[in-house]
Amino acid sequence: MAAQVADQVSATNGGAFGMRGVMQQNLQNSAAIGEAARQYRDWSQKNWQQVTDDRNASQDRRNFAMRENLVVSRRSRTPMGRTRRWRCR
Repeated sequence: MAAQVADQVSATNGGAFGMRGVMQQNLQNSAAIGEAARQYRDWSQKNWQQVTDDRNASQDRRNFAMRENLVVSRRSRTPMGRTRRWRCR
């Protein structure tokens, strides 16, 4: 298969594989690498923002649970037999 394709390819320009061809290929490669780097930076920034948002949400849940555990509601009996409710902080 590769030999068949190679037989059909022929250079139509004398500079196609010379300096101009190399420079053009380098420009195309540089543009492609630049675009890939931009896409990666965008993805990385979005991914890191999601990690930060998830961590903040987790910390908020932990703080809420801790606050609920620290603020304890208790009942006690007064000498007159009434139930009194008080909160520890």
